[in-house]
Amino acid sequence: ISSGGDATFSGNVGIGTDSPSAKLTIDLGDGSSAPTTFTTSNSYLQLGTTSYNTAGAVYSIGFGYTGGSTNSPAYIGLKQTDTGNATKGDLVFLTRDSTNDIAPTERLRISSNGQVRIGDAFNTNGILDVQYDADLFNAPRITDTRSYAINNGGGIDFMGRYSSTDTQTKRFGSIYGKKENATNGNVDGYLQFQTNNVERMRISSGG
Repeated sequence: ISSGGDATFSGNVGIGTDSPSAKLTIDLGDGSSAPTTFTTSNSYLQLGTTSYNTAGAVYSIGFGYTGGSTNSPAYIGLKQTDTGNATKGDLVFLTRDSTNDIAPTERLRISSNGQVRIGDAFNTNGILDVQYDADLFNAPRITDTRSYAINNGGGIDFMGRYSSTDTQTKRFGSIYGKKENATNGNVDGYLQFQTNNVERMRISSGG
C-alpha cells in the first residue's frame, strides 16, 4: 500500500496476519515464531528509524480522547538525550490531572543508565529518586493489603549479595510500619527496625 496522504480503513488492519483481532494486529506468523531477543528487525513496532533532532527528539505514543485537541491526555515515549552514533534516550511517561487541553506533565522517567525518576526528580546520583511537594498525602506509600491485624503493615527490605560464588541476595535489614493493636478502627502503629530478621528497635505510637 502506498499513499501520499491520509489513508482510511473501515475494518481491522492486519500486518503479518490475515485474521486481525483488533483495529491493528501485528504478527510474525503462527506457532513458535515469536522472537526471543531485542533487535530492530525483531520489533513488532518501531517508532523512528532515520529521524533525529539535536534539540532532543521525542518518539511518542498518545493515549485517550482528543477530539481535535492539541494534546493527548497521556503519552509514553523516548526522549532522545544524545544523537551520537546510534543515539540514546530516556523512556518517559506523561499524564495530566485536568480535562483541559493542556500538555501532560512528565511523571516517571527511566533514564538510559537505568535510573528511575518519579515526580520532579532529576537527581542523577541514585538508582531511584522520588520527589514530591510537602503535602503529607502525596508521600510515597508502601501498603500491606492483608486484612487488618496486629503486627501487619508495610515495610522496606535492604538486600545484598552475601557470597562470592552465589548471585542470590540476602535481606540484611528491614524497616516496617505495623499496626500496634488488634482493635478495629484504631490507627495506632509502631515503627520497627530489624537486622537478620530480628527486631532491634521499636518506636511505639506514643514515641
